[in-house]
Amino acid sequence: MTHHVRKRSSAMDRTEKRDAITRIRHAAEQQGLDAGDLARMTGLAPGHARAILSGFGSTVPRDALDRTVTVLPE
Repeated sequence: MTHHVRKRSSAMDRTEKRDAITRIRHAAEQQGLDAGDLARMTGLAPGHARAILSGFGSTVPRDALDRTVTVLPE
């Protein structure tokens, strides 16, 4: 049963990460931000900013995504 709970939690985590990545990419696009701008503005590591904007945001730790979403305007 514990295994089922972990799988479910993992699926929710992936969905929440995907939503955060979508919000970050949308905000960056709306404001014309590149990866460097995004990193400077949010404190996100430059490699993580590049990963998010180039479609590899799932490799970015969730806490970094959460911090970035809270800094960017909607």
